Amino acid sequence: MMKLWYQSMSKQKAWSAYNQALRGILEQVKDPDTEIEVHGITKIGGVADQYHYLDYLESGEVLENVQHAVRGGYDAF
Repeated sequence: MMKLWYQSMSKQKAWSAYNQALRGILEQVKDPDTEIEVHGITKIGGVADQYHYLDYLESGEVLENVQHAVRGGYDAF
């Protein structure tokens, strides 16, 4: 079994239609024995991707999530 962490740069609740579409696509293309968990941004930003400053702020949360994925036994991030 393969366990993958998909890091979205959007807030899950703010972009619900996007997240539903993303999850549908991932389900269609993954192998049957692969589990993909989609994680979004929860702290800062995540709704205005045109601002590079928000990208900078969001990067800290993404790096924290890398550590969560490592500790959680994910095979890829």
